[in-house]
Amino acid sequence: MKKISNYRELVAERLRLEQELAVQKAEINGEVQEIKNRLKPVSGLLSFFNTDKKSSLKSTAMQVGANIGIDVLLRNTLLGKASWLTRLIVPFIAKKLSSKVIENTVD
Repeated sequence: MKKISNYRELVAERLRLEQELAVQKAEINGEVQEIKNRLKPVSGLLSFFNTDKKSSLKSTAMQVGANIGIDVLLRNTLLGKASWLTRLIVPFIAKKLSSKVIENTVD
């Protein structure tokens, strides 16, 4: 950066910095859009696990029964000797899938 000695140089430097700022903002916006595009598959997966809907009493009772059955069947019998991570993730996914199936069946 050179030393500014008069008003014209100050105005020119300000314009240069504003142009540089505009270029950097455009680069950042492009990078943000690229990150959003890369995260679209993840957001689709998260929307699958989203449970914003209000359930009826019948579907809630069926889900509770299915969750208990999944806990007993998977955690205690089928995955009894599996690692702790597998015993945590597999029942979670099975519960979410059964929840979606029950919601679609009851409604």
